[in-house]
Amino acid sequence: VNQKNWQKLSIENLVYWRPVKHISWTYGQSVESLQKGIDDRMDRLWNNIEIESKIRRISTSSSSKHDEEERDYVTENKLYLKGIRDRTNKAESEALERFMYKDKCDEKQHWIDYQNRSRKKSPQELAVEELLTMPFQFDGRKRSSAGKVH
Repeated sequence: VNQKNWQKLSIENLVYWRPVKHISWTYGQSVESLQKGIDDRMDRLWNNIEIESKIRRISTSSSSKHDEEERDYVTENKLYLKGIRDRTNKAESEALERFMYKDKCDEKQHWIDYQNRSRKKSPQELAVEELLTMPFQFDGRKRSSAGKVH
């Protein structure tokens, strides 16, 4: 393998090309001091991580009741909104069903009228139709149970 390529991958070159925060290094400095700086930096980072995890544990244990209440509220609110959506969808589907039923009945009636377009009505059918379309007329007088007008 080419020695020049290995030299490019050396720790000194990597740190020089890609500087690490809070680690200073110059050419000629020993690799041991560079490794010590990296170890110190990693120790500080682990320490910060441990402190943050302790803070998170403390904050979650004290606010767990509040979080639980908030989760319960959000869950209840989602169920409420789902119920509203379900009722709205049901009302819309019932309205659509009524419309389709009325449309189907109208279409069926048109088909029956079309089938009977050349057929003449008998005198009995005309009398029944006239009776059914006759308006009601209410008499304002009171009648007794015997049928006499008072």
